[in-house]
Amino acid sequence: MIVQCKRNATENRVGRPAIQQFKGVIEEQNALRGYVVTTSTFTEEAIESAQLSDKLILVDMQSLLGWHAEAPTFS
Repeated sequence: MIVQCKRNATENRVGRPAIQQFKGVIEEQNALRGYVVTTSTFTEEAIESAQLSDKLILVDMQSLLGWHAEAPTFS
């Protein structure tokens, strides 16, 4: 599993070139799954490119917030 994190401002969306490059890394490393995680969102072109691979998962800020809200608390 490979994870790439992008700490971007809200208005600085992750674009298709970054997704295409990461798809190449996933294939080159023969990874089972790859995640691109960002504090912003993705462009439509990036989403379309990601949908061409069943190994790539996009995680935007809304998804991160959802994971945080649903995370179990540890004592």
